[in-house]
Amino acid sequence: MKKTLVVFVGAGRSGSTLIDLLLERNKFCFAVGELRYFFSRSIGKNQLCSCGDTVFDCLFWSELAKKTARLELTSDYGYFNFFERLRNFYRLLLSRYFGCYRKESQEYTAVNMMLLDYIFSKAGKSVIVDSSKFPFRALAAKILLARNVDVRLVHLVRDPRAVAYSWTTVKKRPEIKDEEVYMDRHSFVYSSLLWALIDVSCKFVKLFYSRDQKITIRYEDFCVDPVGSYSGLSEFMTGVPDMSLDLDEQHNSPSHALSGNPIRFNKILKVSRDDRWLKNTSKFKRVIFGVLLYPLLKSHGYKL
Repeated sequence: MKKTLVVFVGAGRSGSTLIDLLLERNKFCFAVGELRYFFSRSIGKNQLCSCGDTVFDCLFWSELAKKTARLELTSDYGYFNFFERLRNFYRLLLSRYFGCYRKESQEYTAVNMMLLDYIFSKAGKSVIVDSSKFPFRALAAKILLARNVDVRLVHLVRDPRAVAYSWTTVKKRPEIKDEEVYMDRHSFVYSSLLWALIDVSCKFVKLFYSRDQKITIRYEDFCVDPVGSYSGLSEFMTGVPDMSLDLDEQHNSPSHALSGNPIRFNKILKVSRDDRWLKNTSKFKRVIFGVLLYPLLKSHGYKL
């Protein structure tokens, strides 16, 4: 089976960590979490892998961590932001169509392929799942990495009102071991607008992928039929459907995911839609933001 990179795109708080943890049970897949933050968080800030160790002590990541430290790659690796930030994505288009930024393109490709080659070799799997969710990271992968690896895109969608509510809640970050730090919180308005911007960006990036290289999954649908959704996702990524997902096995399998939702540290894994937003968000707010985002809601089959 050829080597495949599956890139998740979508808004934060859309359920990618849960799906990552379930994909760890697939014999072909290795879910790395949010690989984009390997340098800035895992190396630069010595944050914990989901196994409970720092990347320098982790049985999986330590060799790569020490290698990148010797290469003196910066903790906030510049070329990631150079191409992947929203305000910089035009550079990818100039690189593809006019041959601009050749040095930066080569450096970006070399560093990402160093990471991917290490993971493929160490994990012994044919599919790497990167749930960084940055839309233009997926565009960079398609333009700059597709010559070296088969790149596929998963657009993970969740009702923006559920996403916005989730961003208002308090969540501790257990990957930061020496102090008590909480995940960023945003207002309902900011999160809703950010969801819209990310969704439009995802739709744009998907134009660069052929029909068989992209798929859209609603988090709510995944939770209603996790076995069927898991099997369909497995077939998309590996070419082989897999109906073996056992939801009675709730113990979280050992993993080496970087960054993401704190549930990756939980011992018990539960598949749930988490509809608290319906109870804890006023009807007025749900309707107003439903109307404002209606074209995008409708495109994904959501109702007011």
